[in-house]
Amino acid sequence: MAHLINVENKTATVLIDKDFNFKTHKSFTNSVKESLEQGAKIIVLEFKEVEYMDSTALGLLMVAKDNAEGVDCEIKLQNVTGYARKIIEMSQFDKKFEILG
Repeated sequence: MAHLINVENKTATVLIDKDFNFKTHKSFTNSVKESLEQGAKIIVLEFKEVEYMDSTALGLLMVAKDNAEGVDCEIKLQNVTGYARKIIEMSQFDKKFEILG
């Protein structure tokens, strides 16, 4: 699951649960959509709880990035560690997204 935590000063924070995969698709997509609808110009995807992610998650990140860029919004990843960090780096997504923390 993914949850929109808040939108403050045009920055949205979306918390992603421990498994970022196909089962997360609907909640992640809805959280990003809701962030954009609320006028976010930056969406911070909080990875602090993510223990596992797969290729579906990578696809979700790219779709979210494309949708955000279409309305002049930027997506940043925060607290990417462990297995998720390895996947992000192996796929070179660390060059596509700013990683915070």
